[in-house]
Amino acid sequence: MGNLDELEKCFKRGVPLVGLSAPDQVEALSQLAELPMFKESYLLSWDVLQGVLPLNQGGKERWEEVLSVTGASPDSFQGTAGTAALFQVWLNDYRVAKEQEREFYFQGVVLVLKGFNFYGDDPSVQAGLLALRNVLSSTSGLIILLDNRVSLSGQLSQDVYAISLPLPSLEEVKTILKEAALGGIEWQDDGTPSPETAFLREIENTPEFQASVDSLLGLSPFLVEQTAALSLSLKGLDLGQVQKKKKDAVNQVEGLTWLEPQEGLSGVKGLDNVSDYLLSLLHGESPYRVIVFT
Repeated sequence: MGNLDELEKCFKRGVPLVGLSAPDQVEALSQLAELPMFKESYLLSWDVLQGVLPLNQGGKERWEEVLSVTGASPDSFQGTAGTAALFQVWLNDYRVAKEQEREFYFQGVVLVLKGFNFYGDDPSVQAGLLALRNVLSSTSGLIILLDNRVSLSGQLSQDVYAISLPLPSLEEVKTILKEAALGGIEWQDDGTPSPETAFLREIENTPEFQASVDSLLGLSPFLVEQTAALSLSLKGLDLGQVQKKKKDAVNQVEGLTWLEPQEGLSGVKGLDNVSDYLLSLLHGESPYRVIVFT
């Protein structure tokens, strides 16, 4: 679960707003729905296209109740203005519940705002979140701002607790690659792999496999899976395809550019000791995967 343990602490201690940066938002939503701490909560998600979607049974029942009591249409919470409409219903319900001393229907609701960076700079979104902050703290509620890398601006940068989920580890990347290779095996009627695909069972022992693992480190689980699937063929792993995907991913990050080396160490004169040392790091018993010059 990685840093989702930290999210549990936030929930138990009444932190109202959490920014969750996750390399794979779909997987993160699945993990959130499985967390024991949310089993008894009313767990909902929201995105621009679909509006509000329940993530567990409690969320489904509570959302149906909210729609029934308020008379709101589910369609009114779709689109870029959907968050403002949802926040307004939430705040109105809190006000009416206090005035009439009735049940607050958003009590204990956990809302996940998916793809937050697409609309998080909207003044109405920021104003709504800030207005709900104190309501959430006093009613055991929580709003999670979810994106690959949550970007916060204005007052929100001071009021949102930031958590980042880790990218796949070395062993996890290896597992994804191995599973993709095993999935490409064609089995014969006698239960043995076809001669053309049998080599995929041993692909872990090829130099292309380890080089591909090194290239795929730093990518999201989804990108690792997709790249592995597209790079496997009857000829083995296409290392060039794997490295191209890594270059594309690096170049999409603001401030980073993948530069193709134009020179080798053979062109460096007068620094033999430095060259020998760097080569020993790259080709020693425990080779470094990257050397950063600052």
